[in-house]
Amino acid sequence: MQITTLKTLLDTLNYPVAYQRFRRAVDPPYIVFEFAYTNNFEADDTVYRVRPRYSVYLYTSLKDPEIEEQIEQLFEDNYIVWDKTETFLADEELTQIIYTIYER
Repeated sequence: MQITTLKTLLDTLNYPVAYQRFRRAVDPPYIVFEFAYTNNFEADDTVYRVRPRYSVYLYTSLKDPEIEEQIEQLFEDNYIVWDKTETFLADEELTQIIYTIYER
């Protein structure tokens, strides 16, 4: 999956979306995403398939299961495999949901 493709998909959710950071302050909820790492298929000293992984961060002022469901449905509809973790950012008073994603 290309970064531009992921950005286009995330934009359909109608929340502010940025790669790595916003250039100005935005109010939650908002989404930030970035390249995380690759998990390539390789054999005999050759990479046969590059499999990029991305991190998608959802920031909300309060936990919002409805937005999480929207994101997860978007991933399912587009054959994107995901794992999820959650943390509370006390200094910013934000809930952060982190999705690690990749294409099937």
